Amino acid sequence: MRTSVILPVRDGIDHTRRFLESVRRCTTDTDLEVLIVDDGSGPKARGYLDETGFVAVRNPESRGFPCAVNQGVSASHGDLLVICNNDIVCTPDWLELLTACVLHDPLAGAVGPLSNNISDWRQRVEPGYANLGSLDAFARHWTLAHSGDYRRTTRLGMGVLAIPRRVWDEVGPLDEQFAPGNFEDDDYSLRLMLAGYRLYIAGDCYVHHTRGNVFRADDPGFAVLLGRNGDLFRRNWRLSPGATLYADVDTRDLLPPEVRRLLHLGCGAGALGVTLEAGGTEVVGEEPEEVMARVARSCLSAIVQLEDLPCLPARSFDAAILTHALERCPQPEQLLLDVRSLLRPGATLIVEVDNVATLRVLLDILRLDWIRDGNAAHRADTRHFFTISSLGRLLEGLGFQIQGARARPIATNEDGDRVVEALAGVVAAFGGDAEIFAERIRHESYIVSALYPGER
Repeated sequence: MRTSVILPVRDGIDHTRRFLESVRRCTTDTDLEVLIVDDGSGPKARGYLDETGFVAVRNPESRGFPCAVNQGVSASHGDLLVICNNDIVCTPDWLELLTACVLHDPLAGAVGPLSNNISDWRQRVEPGYANLGSLDAFARHWTLAHSGDYRRTTRLGMGVLAIPRRVWDEVGPLDEQFAPGNFEDDDYSLRLMLAGYRLYIAGDCYVHHTRGNVFRADDPGFAVLLGRNGDLFRRNWRLSPGATLYADVDTRDLLPPEVRRLLHLGCGAGALGVTLEAGGTEVVGEEPEEVMARVARSCLSAIVQLEDLPCLPARSFDAAILTHALERCPQPEQLLLDVRSLLRPGATLIVEVDNVATLRVLLDILRLDWIRDGNAAHRADTRHFFTISSLGRLLEGLGFQIQGARARPIATNEDGDRVVEALAGVVAAFGGDAEIFAERIRHESYIVSALYPGER
């Protein structure tokens, strides 16, 4: 199998040099071509790239990551395409391990490795080495300990991504609307799964990521770009605000380790469920958004509708997660009663609801511009609104014992901070607790964990 490594580059000589040296050192496959797409590098970097002999495409000005990848693929000849960032350091047998994972399943649409620095925790591993001099030894040990550990997932980043050409030809190129970058990987992951392919993490393959590319989390422009492309992704797929292919780590951490059967209402694409099923948990999901439900059906043990809950066997689940399910159901109390009937004594219930008093909503109200559509702070199908206090009272009234709660915070800029300060002053003037108000207005949603002790 001939492999084409697609390497978009914009400056970053040191990163590119280190990447190419690691490819030479760690790759035994001789049927390999490396194609550099010079995406608007400066004169010094252009000179270095010319010396490598790998430049396949040169853009006078930067066109962005998705465009550069598409150009590189168009110029390539391999049966397997491996898209790489230039700030990656490869490790022994990296390409062979990715290829083996691709070949183990005819429906494997894309495969990614584990790494130290990646946004999705499912692909992230804490590095067990102090410097790059110890990297190869760590990676070899990791491979031996995790040989053949292939894990289904719902999203793969593009720091390193292997895709069979036949799959690329069927699904098509990256969507260049996302240029200069961010969310093209979410979009492509979703397109692959909707086409019937599976995404895998090669759990025996580890590469190092230095995060030296042009997108920096501490750059104010990064947050703007991330927000814009996130909105574009959800708008293109008609998804609700906050819809994601990531598995929620906060919810995962609230689940007890002994859960063997889980009910997840509002499961999205099954991101958390497919991760849990890999560990032996049977997950029954429910999801109102059809695009996400189509993906979840291919990942989870079963997908049901809310109206099906009374037909499920009583006392058959060790835990239940309700992700924004209470807000959209006609009768939240009845839904909780239906879920309660399915739980075994001692089961865990995790409920997430939007915070009705979050800053974004209050700002829209103050502007007389609050609407409930796909771009609003709350979901278009929201029928009920909760605060952390009202949710707690509802759960306790039905016999659940609150175990804990956590909030998802929102980031505020200087303008937002000034608004919070002004509103807190109004709250204080009317005898309210300004400090609590200022804290809770910065919460996007709440996650409450409760215990069901059994019938009283």
